Amino acid sequence: MLLNIETSMILILVLMVGILVYLGFRIVAVKEGTIAVIERLGVYYTTWNPGLHFLLPFFDRIRRTTSLKNENVIKFIPIAVQIIQYSIPTVSSKDKQYFDLTIQTSLQIIDPKMYIYGVNNPAMIIQSMFSSSIRELAIQTEYQDIIYEMSSNTSAFILQMNQSIQIWGVTLHQIEFININKITK
Repeated sequence: MLLNIETSMILILVLMVGILVYLGFRIVAVKEGTIAVIERLGVYYTTWNPGLHFLLPFFDRIRRTTSLKNENVIKFIPIAVQIIQYSIPTVSSKDKQYFDLTIQTSLQIIDPKMYIYGVNNPAMIIQSMFSSSIRELAIQTEYQDIIYEMSSNTSAFILQMNQSIQIWGVTLHQIEFININKITK
């Protein structure tokens, strides 16, 4: 039994509305101050700046990554400078004094493609790099000279860190040593 014209028109209308709704969900608004990395068929395709964009159905997707500030998964990557605090537990000085250290950094993502594809979890790797670099500096310094040495070598430390982390699309603008707590054993 064939469908009458009214029934077939209703089916076509419902199908067209469904297609339009689906295509409407493929329109993506990239907010000001963020960017999005787009993959086509699972490979890097392009980076979108703020504005309205259209994802090709079944081919394109927005690549998600972890935030610099925490372990949250994010879809849009912030391009502004981000202030991030790191706690570095149990650092040893040259004279075998132990202390905890808190630093505050100003980091900025300069290459979103390298940030996403350079390493699996960039936030964790960067924190590990800070920890190992500070431990390396502290082991060469007496405890009473730690604050002076770290403050006076800030520009050299920033230069050293930037050489290490720029391969992941991140640059360090500033570092400040916030808190040093001596551990008595």
